[in-house]
Amino acid sequence: MLRGAAKGTAGESGYSLVEVLVALVFIGIAIGTLFTAITQAVYVQKAAEMEADASNLANQAIEKYRSYFNAGNYDRLVNASAAEEQAELSALGKSQFRRTIAVTLSGVAPDRTWTIAANVTYDLKGNSRNVTCRTLFAE
Repeated sequence: MLRGAAKGTAGESGYSLVEVLVALVFIGIAIGTLFTAITQAVYVQKAAEMEADASNLANQAIEKYRSYFNAGNYDRLVNASAAEEQAELSALGKSQFRRTIAVTLSGVAPDRTWTIAANVTYDLKGNSRNVTCRTLFAE
């Protein structure tokens, strides 16, 4: 009975160096894949947040110009100022965005129409992106 134990072959257990190295390679690949997936998810979330912020800023501008129109302040509609827009964005803590307003007037009073386009531009990892909202006001 003790013959196998005396040789040192019976009762030995454990992993060889090759098995441990193979396991470490698989664990490394899994961790690398997980890290890549998390990094991509963070980028997609940031892109979605920036897109939503840009859309909200464009809609806010449209609503501001709608209030000018509803108040009969037609001169204010056609005198959009880029510096004023940038100052407003800075005050909102959104200085990474750039907003431009384009107002196109057609017709003559009392049948005038104004097309208002609010364009918001921002950079995301070196890629410039735009969101534009348009509306039409008629007297």
